[in-house]
Amino acid sequence: MKKTVAHILLITMFILIAAGCSPADNASTASTPPAGPDKNKKVTLRFATNWVGTSPMTKIVRDLLEQFKKDYPNVTIEVEESPGNDHITKIKLDAVSDRIPDFFNYWRLDPGFGLDEIARAGKVADLTDWVKTDPFFKDLFDESAWKTATLDNKTYGIPGTMFYTAIYANKEVFDKAGVPIPATWDEWLSAVKALKAKGVLPFGISVKGDSQGVRTFDYVFSNMVGNDRVRDMIMGKEPFSTPETLKAAQMVHELLVGNVPEDAIAIANDVAVAKYLNTGKAALFIDNSSAINSIKPEIQEKLVALKFPLIPGGAQKTQNFEKDLTQLFYMGSKAWLDKDKRPYLEELLKRFASREQAKIYAEVAQQTVPQLEMNIDPAKYGRLATDGLKNAQSAPGNKWLPSYMSPDQRAKFEPLISSYLGGEGTPEKFVVEMDKIFNVKAK
Repeated sequence: MKKTVAHILLITMFILIAAGCSPADNASTASTPPAGPDKNKKVTLRFATNWVGTSPMTKIVRDLLEQFKKDYPNVTIEVEESPGNDHITKIKLDAVSDRIPDFFNYWRLDPGFGLDEIARAGKVADLTDWVKTDPFFKDLFDESAWKTATLDNKTYGIPGTMFYTAIYANKEVFDKAGVPIPATWDEWLSAVKALKAKGVLPFGISVKGDSQGVRTFDYVFSNMVGNDRVRDMIMGKEPFSTPETLKAAQMVHELLVGNVPEDAIAIANDVAVAKYLNTGKAALFIDNSSAINSIKPEIQEKLVALKFPLIPGGAQKTQNFEKDLTQLFYMGSKAWLDKDKRPYLEELLKRFASREQAKIYAEVAQQTVPQLEMNIDPAKYGRLATDGLKNAQSAPGNKWLPSYMSPDQRAKFEPLISSYLGGEGTPEKFVVEMDKIFNVKAK
């Protein structure tokens, strides 16, 4: 009953958003900006955020806003705070009420977060012309970050914080086993077999639900099939069951099945860190870069950051990194068209997105940041995090594949991938079941 009501409310919300979209809302938001802010005119800006409470970003954000108000005493900033996922509900309700905040941080434009429909309804500012013409943005972010900030060829967001899928090898475990740390795909497969033969756990990861196992799946499938092509398969643009996906499924099977903890299908990611990585029982580890903060300092000293190897014969010919944005900065379309507000919004966003501010995010709040050419102090950010970020920023980006899935598709995908990586089923059956989830034409 609760799910039915939720679905009805969601459908109603998007109908209301679409119905409330006037021609002015859909008009190009790339109007010519005013020459500069009028400091004699009082302006009020609404800023919505979920960086509140105990979030490490809370004080940093408040300090930035206070400094902005000191620099522009005529500007009042009304801060609207919503902790955690409550922020999703808040922004959706604001969209229905046609009162999107002037400026807000939010997740990606993925279907699971709902901002894609709100942007398409004209409620979020189209920043395309601005980011292409303002020198501030030149060489600030890489192509993969801008790709995440873009929907239907329109750039709606400015990258704020990110994640990448980090891969670590415990050098002490490898040395004790007498196995060299691998670099190539063949070396990876050989190392896994050699470690297992020595009684060493190759991968100390979880394969339950949205797991560390899924991140390995992402790397192998993107490498073998191509990140964009797997995206198209997930979006139902071509069948999922192909010779290439079968080969990728076989490779994931060879790499992981039987080489993860016996309880991998039952434990969460953080439990895997505590039980196998922090105890030095596992040789290899793979996870979202935010997991670094849960790794004991004495274990971090033993870890080496690796790059996922190229797969011979795969679609990708360069060593890519799986990375994506976690938070972006957006503006409401009405505020963007307001000649009094826009100059201040531009300045405020530039302060939030600058390299100087990103350095604070990293060194003080321990956030992973997407700005290029960052001079982050390893003593403040951490040696492992610094090495991992350098690796991630040195390579082209693969987008996290589940981000293309609808909530309903993910609800079917996660138990399927868990059981597969847990040793149930064959590669042939796996790709057929994946086809049933994502191939619209086959239904």
